[in-house]
Amino acid sequence: MSRLVNREGTSQPRSARWPIECRFHWARLRNANDGMVSLIEGVHYHRLGNRAEARTHLKRAAELSPENPEVRYNVGLLLFRYGEHDAAYGHAKEAYAMGYPLPGLRNMLERAGYSLDD
Repeated sequence: MSRLVNREGTSQPRSARWPIECRFHWARLRNANDGMVSLIEGVHYHRLGNRAEARTHLKRAAELSPENPEVRYNVGLLLFRYGEHDAAYGHAKEAYAMGYPLPGLRNMLERAGYSLDD
């Protein structure tokens, strides 16, 4: 739904019954302790260029799901893109310690002078 909203340039695509904000609200009500909801919302706002809103949801995602490597990796990835390399490094270290398989964030951090091998 987030990608459709982005593609159509409106918060309520033609085929949607409710705007995306209502969908996120409903998802948070149904899954109040699920960090993936906040992660998806953070990524959504990142795609829209709203860094402040994205950061709010990313922070919440990390707080709700500190043991989820998918959340940690993606929060780190977006923080890296915002130039917050130290914070990204912390999330990456945790994600990779939990066995996260994708090397993208590791490679980005290594090019920026951060080593995850220590």
